[in-house]
Amino acid sequence: SISFGSEAVFNSNRSRRMDMCFDTNSNKIVIAFGDQPSGEDGFGVVGTVSGTSISFGSRQVYHSTQVEYPAITFDSNSNKVVIAYSAYSPDQMNAVVGTVSGTSISFGSSVSILSGTYGIHNGATFDSNSNKVVITFRHQGSSSHGTAIVGTVSGTSISFGSAVVFNAATTNYPAPQFDSNTNKVVVSYLNSDTNVASIVVGTVSGTSISFGSATAFNTGTTNYIKNTFDSNSNKVVTVYRDNGNSNYGTAIVFAPDSTTLTSENFIGFSDGAFATTQSAVINTANTIDRNQTSLTPGQTYFVTPAGALSTTAGTPSVTAGTAISNTELIVKG
Repeated sequence: SISFGSEAVFNSNRSRRMDMCFDTNSNKIVIAFGDQPSGEDGFGVVGTVSGTSISFGSRQVYHSTQVEYPAITFDSNSNKVVIAYSAYSPDQMNAVVGTVSGTSISFGSSVSILSGTYGIHNGATFDSNSNKVVITFRHQGSSSHGTAIVGTVSGTSISFGSAVVFNAATTNYPAPQFDSNTNKVVVSYLNSDTNVASIVVGTVSGTSISFGSATAFNTGTTNYIKNTFDSNSNKVVTVYRDNGNSNYGTAIVFAPDSTTLTSENFIGFSDGAFATTQSAVINTANTIDRNQTSLTPGQTYFVTPAGALSTTAGTPSVTAGTAISNTELIVKG
């Protein structure tokens, strides 16, 4: 169960395109938002929680023309807040570094991420293993592909590596989240070309990021995707609107595989559910595993790095076997 205190106004104007983060250095909440009466300028405001209430300092502008899709994260290495956002006049995607002091926030100069184009549905997370900021977005200047870029904060500025595509199709609502258990960046998104919502896992190295193969979590139109990390269970939770199920608000739990899948270390399937300390019977090569569900007879299935079955080969490509019914699979020899 959950209970709530009273509402508190942080901007006494029509507000839109909001995102927020927690600054662990100052123990403050920081909200980034657009203010419509001022031409949708970008503002930041600091909130202080006390008991079941929250109070706010004065808002501070970080961009003085229209902003869209602000995405905010806290860099615990530099103790700075980073806001990535799309700006117009001219079209470009920027980032700005903020410093919280008391109940106020100040900003450095904006840095261009994309020039002459911009990102949609921007998201941001901080990788505390590599001490890098990871920003995801739908790249309007690159066929609307799902794209990620790694940023490094220095003082009150930030620099970026090269953009990396994680989904070479029209991508909506890319939501990044750092998993501190596996030191991976988990990105949930909708592939609008196929109407399949998927999760892909990225690894930051230096100023770049590489991705494994995607794992589908919902078939059909999926909107308003967001992620968070549960450090108690070491799981990523993804929430979304499932248009194919009466627009219900829906959540799933995902755990990136912390082991390395190779073409040699897949040996088969257990013939039931077993606890960690129990011995298990394994259906190995050229046997029939009868514990599957929703298979397509005649279809070849592959093992994903997360340990699931997929009809699409991942990286590496590991064949699980061929379905002979919707519950039976001949394990590959």
